[in-house]
Amino acid sequence: MTDAKPVPAAPSAATCSATTTPSHSPLSLDLPLREGTGLINLEIERKFLVANDTWRRDVLKSEHLRDGLIARFGEGKIRVRLTDSRASLTIKGPRNGIIRQEFEYEIPRAHAEQMLQTLCLRDPILEKIRHAVPFGGLTWIVDVYMGPLAGVVFTEVELEHPDQPLQLPPWVGEEVTRDPRFRKHALLPVSRDVVQGEGLRE
Repeated sequence: MTDAKPVPAAPSAATCSATTTPSHSPLSLDLPLREGTGLINLEIERKFLVANDTWRRDVLKSEHLRDGLIARFGEGKIRVRLTDSRASLTIKGPRNGIIRQEFEYEIPRAHAEQMLQTLCLRDPILEKIRHAVPFGGLTWIVDVYMGPLAGVVFTEVELEHPDQPLQLPPWVGEEVTRDPRFRKHALLPVSRDVVQGEGLRE
């Protein structure tokens, strides 16, 4: 999920409907280009709550993930991840709308295990089952959390550019891409019932 993409403009907030297209925004990403490439590694992603379990019938594959936060820097972070198939170290920059810089590097599994045990002590290790679900020509990721966030379910989809038209699956609920209340560091102190119920809604 770290393919190099041309730098786009960030969109303004979009409302949730059966088909949505983020509107244009005059904001620019204002990031330096890598010398000689003209490209920056970007994550362009939208995040939603999940309305029901009908996505389960279309799952292509599932994988167990463990994530540990090594450090935060401003609005960015460094994370180590261990899955059934690989281990990686990821650096994510600050958000600009639905866009952020992301750099991911595969590392030895033994290194990831050691990092989780010794460098990720400030925040709990987050565990989840990640499901890949195809819809509308894209692969939607459904994350079902375990441990401290047991029962919390989110779905995310990665886009090629922020203005890309998006057809929402029937099992997708409210969009929370821009809502800081639904970021993991904010969710850890609250319960599953608050997250999935009405406690975070105005």
